[in-house]
Amino acid sequence: MLAVYIILGLAASATLLLCVPIDMRFEAVLDKPRHLDVTVVWLFGLIKKHLESGKENPPLTHVKTKGSSGWRLSSVLRLLRTRGLMRRICHLIRDLIKSVHFREVSVDLQISLGDPAETGMLFAMLAPMTVLIGSVSRFPLSSQPTIQDEPCLGGCCSGTVRVVPLRSAVPIVQFIFSRPAMKASSLIIKERWKR
Repeated sequence: MLAVYIILGLAASATLLLCVPIDMRFEAVLDKPRHLDVTVVWLFGLIKKHLESGKENPPLTHVKTKGSSGWRLSSVLRLLRTRGLMRRICHLIRDLIKSVHFREVSVDLQISLGDPAETGMLFAMLAPMTVLIGSVSRFPLSSQPTIQDEPCLGGCCSGTVRVVPLRSAVPIVQFIFSRPAMKASSLIIKERWKR
């Protein structure tokens, strides 16, 4: 009986932990050198992790092992043709997007096509859309033309995203245990056994 209480207590603790939201703050700089900073905060600030990309990384060395020829295109196509799989994947993506709450997003772009006349024509088309998006969306969006000798895209994007793990876990579990996903996983296992 004690074991049952322990299992129930662990399950309740795990459920409560999955209800605690995860806040992700991100900042992407598109100007050279490009970099992305992401700070993940969980348990109301008790756990913090800072991730940064854009630093010089050593080149990766590819090691070829026997039998690791990779997936053939025919295998991937056969996997994607599994009945109902694409519909399930679309439902999963839609549900995951719904579970993400954008609390704050700011986008500031600087665009140049290399030729000032072409850049001006592009912004003549973009300016009304930017104003329309800004009036509908609660997040600020701005774009500015820049005069450069070559085409370039610069600027920055920053924001805060909140994710509740339990809300995201439900569609993932539904996808994993759906019939199309089970068929696809059996196809993957058969393909592995053939090698």
